[in-house]
This record gives sequence, C-alpha cells and structure tokens, in this order.
Amino acid sequence: MRIRIGNSFEYAWVLENSEDLGLIDLNTAINLTVTARVFRAQRNVPYEIVGNDTLLFKFDRSICDIIGDYNLELNYFSPDTSLAPKDREKTIDIDAFTIVSRTAQADDVKFITSTSDIAMAFKGDKGDMPNIIMNINEQGHLIATITNK
Repeated sequence: MRIRIGNSFEYAWVLENSEDLGLIDLNTAINLTVTARVFRAQRNVPYEIVGNDTLLFKFDRSICDIIGDYNLELNYFSPDTSLAPKDREKTIDIDAFTIVSRTAQADDVKFITSTSDIAMAFKGDKGDMPNIIMNINEQGHLIATITNK
C-alpha cells in the first residue's frame, strides 16, 4: 500500500501462529517491541494488542516522515521457560507499506490489514549445521530433535 506523506492511517498486523511451533499469545509476550524502519532510520512504534494475535498501529507524520518503503519488526521473549534463553528470543518482520510524496502516487486507504504466517528458523553459525531429526508423535505433532553432528 502507498500512503501520501503527512497522512494518518491505521494498520492491523495479524500474526497467524501455531502453538505446536512454540509461538504464543501476544498478550503473554515479554518485552514486546515494534520498530518501524525506512532506510537507516528506525522508530519504536506504539501499538495496541487486539485479541491475542493482532497488533493495531495508528501511524501519523511523527512516525512516517520519510518517503520510502517501511518495514515493521516485532521482537519479544517467549514466556516458555522450558526453552533455552536464546530460543526464547523471537523476531518477526514484514514489508508493511510505502510512503510517497504525491497524492497521485498514493492508494486511497485509511486502514491497512496484513497477515503474516510465522515460521520457525534455527539460528546457527556459518558452516555449523546441526543434525535435525523429525518425528511425528502419537498425537500427530511434529517433533524436531536437534543435536550437534
């Protein structure tokens, strides 16, 4: 979506998740922050949690004052203490919208909704691939066992 610089608009970001992946209700997230990024500029963005899977933003010229493509990045810690500390750190990002200089370039919108399917990734050092064994348990859940080679 393209928004003219200086205009205010609302943005709803729906996060589809699966508890099988260890993802959580946003209401239980610890230290949840959202950052808007355009080029090298970044700003923390105020939000409201709607339900358990949607972040609602109200953008105005104080946040979106640079012409360009904006990305949103969500960072939080999972409350699941059974995970290793590094595995509790979660990051999700999205290419969200574009701020343009002229009305003729802009779409006629006041409210934008985006949906992100959350994926699980394993962070590893370059060249150090873990051994991942996948099994399906009796309840039909996919279980990944990760070991060093």
